[in-house]
Amino acid sequence: MEYKSDLNKEKEHLKRTIAIIEESLKTVKSERDKKTQLLMELTRKFTSAEPEFYNDIPITLELVNFYTKLFRNYNTALPKPYFGKLNFDLLPDGENVVLYIGKYGIDDFNKSGSDTTLVVDWRAAVSELYYSTSFGKTGYEAPGGYIEVNVHLKTSFDIENGKLLGLYDSDIMANDDLLIKYLSRTKDTALNDIVATIQQDQNTIIRLNPFKHVIVQGVAGSGKTTVAIHRIAYLLYNYSQYLNMDNIYVIASSKLFLNYITSMLPDLDVPSVKQGTLTGFLIDMIREYDPRFTCVVVPEFWKYTTEETRALVSKTREYFMALEKDIFEKQGAVMFFGLTIMSEDYIAKFLDSRNRQKLLDKTEELDKLLKEKLYAFKDVVVSYISDNRESKEMQAYCRDVLKLEPSFIFEENISKRYTKLTLRYKNHFSSKLKRFDYFSVFRNLTGKPGKKTRIPNLSAQELSILMLMVNELKLLSSARTIRHIVIDEAQDFSELIYYCLSSVFTKANFTLVGDVMQNISDGGLASWDDVNSFVFSGEADFRTLKKSYRNTIEISAFAKNLVSEYSGTPLYIEPVIRHGRNVCFYDTKDANEKILAILTQLARNSYHICAVIFKDDQSADRFSKEIGYMAAESGLRIARLSRESENLKSGNYILSLKDAKGLEFDGVIIPDFDSYDLKKITGDLKRVYVAITRALHELHILTDSKEIARLAQ
Repeated sequence: MEYKSDLNKEKEHLKRTIAIIEESLKTVKSERDKKTQLLMELTRKFTSAEPEFYNDIPITLELVNFYTKLFRNYNTALPKPYFGKLNFDLLPDGENVVLYIGKYGIDDFNKSGSDTTLVVDWRAAVSELYYSTSFGKTGYEAPGGYIEVNVHLKTSFDIENGKLLGLYDSDIMANDDLLIKYLSRTKDTALNDIVATIQQDQNTIIRLNPFKHVIVQGVAGSGKTTVAIHRIAYLLYNYSQYLNMDNIYVIASSKLFLNYITSMLPDLDVPSVKQGTLTGFLIDMIREYDPRFTCVVVPEFWKYTTEETRALVSKTREYFMALEKDIFEKQGAVMFFGLTIMSEDYIAKFLDSRNRQKLLDKTEELDKLLKEKLYAFKDVVVSYISDNRESKEMQAYCRDVLKLEPSFIFEENISKRYTKLTLRYKNHFSSKLKRFDYFSVFRNLTGKPGKKTRIPNLSAQELSILMLMVNELKLLSSARTIRHIVIDEAQDFSELIYYCLSSVFTKANFTLVGDVMQNISDGGLASWDDVNSFVFSGEADFRTLKKSYRNTIEISAFAKNLVSEYSGTPLYIEPVIRHGRNVCFYDTKDANEKILAILTQLARNSYHICAVIFKDDQSADRFSKEIGYMAAESGLRIARLSRESENLKSGNYILSLKDAKGLEFDGVIIPDFDSYDLKKITGDLKRVYVAITRALHELHILTDSKEIARLAQ
């Protein structure tokens, strides 16, 4: 049998599918409206003192949410219900199966029975066959076990606004015409169809086991962010019994980049997840222990080596072990005069049973137990005081604590004032920690100079150490609940930070995505080896992405040639076959006029998001002031963008290199190329590589060097 798609038949199938979805939408909307009305009625009755309706409210609310989500997904899918098709036989019986793959799973809501599936969700186990390059006999891992199949055909569809524009029968998804068409689009539409063009190497990482740490090293434009975000959507879909939107946390280096990457989540059926910048996340963790904590975040000024990290962590743990010993062993038994209230043996057994509990948590629990014991011993203690009323020491105690003169030391009076006695033991074990100056201890352990200030200056590394310290005192609630942490641009953060994070969030698995070639910060990583070996004990699943889907061949070739020329080391990057305009070079004379002319031309070419990327903030600020009047006169709108900005919309932007990291633009202008010292392999060469690889379609460079232009050929 010949397996090949028929355009006319597929057009008819699409037409039928859309018609069924439209009918399903009507039913879903009707059910949603009914349940919403019922919820309002139940709420009204409950608030009208009819409590028997209370149990019906959460059930009805769940149904409202279910139909609301279903309506949103069906409505979103209507213009493009699916993007792919699978044709395979189940083995060994040979039953033929045809499945359509889409962004959302879609059923015929008005049809009863078992066979109601119109479209299979891309996250479903069987959909892995679509993203794999395997044909013929193969298989996939389903919840019920491994399923063997014989794949005959995979088809990609180009659908827009309910119209089938074309189809592609293909056995290598990476090289098909549809992928190139998507990659050629301008920036404001590029994110919409990512799920349709996920490649096999990306798909493999997305579907990795959630119970292992994952490190992804990917060249610029290899889809690292795509992988990270789609992995979240995949894990929430397939491991909902373990992961949910409240126990996944996404970390990035700036608010701008964070909003940029998480803006994709709602389109992937993930309304929201917890998210924050690294420093914001660390500060929030410290505030769980000390709500008044505040600081000024400063750049890293020192990078801890593996040995220094080990030494610092060891010093921290030794300090808290000594502190615990001081609190419990020197304390001994809890006595009331000669009466034992809590024995050393009891305390020792308690500590042995709570060996994993944090120090402050242990002392507070012991204080509660001591209070219970004091009340359990009340009759004994009251009698003991009464029996020893003649003792000068006991009389002094009763006068000071119970406010009883010697002539009034009777059991009835003692019993009435017993609460005053117990208050003397209120923080018996935790008193030292209640007065604990953790910040001074932090300064002593790290050797941080200077006096304690009201608002200290701290780097991300120092914040991570503080977080580790306060977690030694009291288990952070987030450490109990967070199960998965995703970090993008992960090369920007140090081994020490990852060690502290993994030490605190022991119940979480990490997905780290980044590119050490793009590490342009003083505290970042030169390789992943130490993180894997030291932080994750060599157990992280390390993956690489070498194909670049962002840049044209011309831009990728220039980046590759430049790095290889000045570093002496080949850069392993494989651009997808997408040609564009050659890299353009200009001398620096009348630079501002040339930049405005380039931006004007880019706008004429219908490019929507373009950037002028400077090496540092000072240069970007200066240019922003200089160009403002000239741009206004020419009718060109251009804005200064910083990492404190929260959204990236269509327009022309001026920004520094550090703020451009992780972002991408239709066209990029590098006006100060000659300010980069390309011989600084670990510094400026990496920086200019980052700037170059921000460009999707066009790259324009201002330089007076003739040699640089040669590298673009």
